Amino acid sequence: MDKILSFLDNEKLILLIGPRQVGKTTLMMMLQEEITNLPTFYYSFEDKFSKSEFTNKQDFINYFEIALNVDFYKPGI
Repeated sequence: MDKILSFLDNEKLILLIGPRQVGKTTLMMMLQEEITNLPTFYYSFEDKFSKSEFTNKQDFINYFEIALNVDFYKPGI
């Protein structure tokens, strides 16, 4: 968790990847409790929507840019 928290000042998007049942969701829930001053979004790629909509990382970025109005290229975001 400390490593992820250290990236929060510089990174706009942090992805946790790994095999099933290793604690990714638990870690995300702990991080959401820790981070109260930043907007946080959690997506699991285990559901049918995510598997069909996000076939590569650009699809995922496009979703954030269009659906959530996130500009990854704007300084300070």
